[in-house]
Amino acid sequence: MPKKIIIFIFLILVLAGVFFVYKFVYKDKSNYCSKYACFVEVEISEEEYNKKLELIKEAKENIKKDPKNLDNYLSLGLYYKSLGELDKAKNAYLDGLKVNDEFYLFYLNLGNILVDMRDYESAKEFYLKAIENKAVEPNSYLKLVDLLVSQIKAPDKEIREVYLEGLKNTGGDLNICKSYASYLEEIKEYGPAANTWRICLLQDSGNEAIKEKIEELKNKNSE
Repeated sequence: MPKKIIIFIFLILVLAGVFFVYKFVYKDKSNYCSKYACFVEVEISEEEYNKKLELIKEAKENIKKDPKNLDNYLSLGLYYKSLGELDKAKNAYLDGLKVNDEFYLFYLNLGNILVDMRDYESAKEFYLKAIENKAVEPNSYLKLVDLLVSQIKAPDKEIREVYLEGLKNTGGDLNICKSYASYLEEIKEYGPAANTWRICLLQDSGNEAIKEKIEELKNKNSE
């Protein structure tokens, strides 16, 4: 084999090795998730870190004093999440569900945590439970469709069903309407997208950006 080819192959192998070390050893060494634990490194000062530890201690004491107060579990979960300790945040919300298994915000926050932990199917189930327990809350639908589109790559039919259910149950929430219009635009359904933006405009009549978007989509649809 010619010497130049050997050198070329050697260089390719070296570059591949460098990429592997960067991608899987160096770059992701601070973000660790397994079936046993999950930790995400966050940028935080020592002062802020110590303050969070005090808040965690306070939240735990409050839970002992008043275990039926749901806000204490929410606070504990949020403090843990702010430190990147996702397992502990998850457990705080699960403990809250033992007190009240109908509180939608526990399910919604669990969905968010599980997205961070890359457990997308479980996150989907918790978002669905959030919707089941409070169908008028728009954020649950928005989180669910974002998960279905960005991570799960769900079929178009399933995504539309979530949007339409959300619009129906929330009385046509403006943010869901805008998200749906953007989704239709992204999949190049310009006519339906323009019509959906028109529906959004009924709630936000002074929005010039929406008016421009409708004109832009009308032109695209006629091309």
